[in-house]
Amino acid sequence: MSSIQTQSKPYLFITINDDQVDFTSTFVPDNLRGQGFAEKLVRYGLSWAKAANLEVKASCWYVQKFL
Repeated sequence: MSSIQTQSKPYLFITINDDQVDFTSTFVPDNLRGQGFAEKLVRYGLSWAKAANLEVKASCWYVQKFL
């Protein structure tokens, strides 16, 4: 299986086009949920985007909460 649900690590998925980054989705495996991993990934990603002077778009509903 190569499904995202078989992954064992949290991920923040992005796409970059020119000077824009789109945060497309987050994923945290069941056994790690509720421990703040998604929030930490999003906050780090947004900080990185700001430092890189990228325009931020959030297709992911979870990331939208932080904008």
